[in-house]
Amino acid sequence: MNELLLYGQRRDSISDNMIYKNDAVSQECFIRDTICAYFLHVPAFSISSHISKSIVLPVYGFVMRNGIKIIARDNFYGWIVSIELPKPLPVGYLYKDLFSYGIDNNQIKYAEGFKQEWIYDCYDENNTDCTKFTVAVDDKYKFYMLMYLLNKAFENIKFEIDDRDIAEITEVIKEIYTHNGFYNIEENNDLGFKRMKRTMSGFDILRFTHYALSDIRRKENKYDDMEIADNPDLYAEYIYKNPEIKKAFLMEEYMFKTKF
Repeated sequence: MNELLLYGQRRDSISDNMIYKNDAVSQECFIRDTICAYFLHVPAFSISSHISKSIVLPVYGFVMRNGIKIIARDNFYGWIVSIELPKPLPVGYLYKDLFSYGIDNNQIKYAEGFKQEWIYDCYDENNTDCTKFTVAVDDKYKFYMLMYLLNKAFENIKFEIDDRDIAEITEVIKEIYTHNGFYNIEENNDLGFKRMKRTMSGFDILRFTHYALSDIRRKENKYDDMEIADNPDLYAEYIYKNPEIKKAFLMEEYMFKTKF
């Protein structure tokens, strides 16, 4: 089960005395918001970490709706990006000018925070069988262009409605919530008992499922979608009964369960 980038940001805040704190936060928000939330409409995950300028930074993982898997990191000097495709790209589809390394046999050997299995061969525009490659990108503008081109490359996956019952959907929601800070329990030493302290809300975790729920509830002039999202049992009922909400949920479930 993958961990949301937002959960890691809230849990592992960067000290104010770090000179590069603003750059680190900007980098993380660029992936979380600009790339994943607003452009691709998918969740962003933290799948590993590395250190640059004495700051612990995430290695980012996310999946486009067309099935392309991305692993990336930025050490303040540039991006290393590993790309896994569901099928090869057309010959010459990507502009080689986007890349500073990872082309013309100039293979990337190492990337901070990457497992060795995440580092692939160079991008070869003439290899009609290539479905995995690792490249270096100088800045976030070229990174955005790379994501734009890849997002256009294939049709989106169609998530078919399955026949799971409400109880099974509830268990999946609880598993995702548990892994992403919804059920954190904190000791209250002053009063001597434990109380629930949530790092994340249901809206934060299953954001795109919540958007689908919210659209439907507002058409009914009802504005209780936040409360529904915070109740896994009730949430599962709405997901089970409404095909549009369920399609959104199936997409996010797929993303959370993707292995990087």
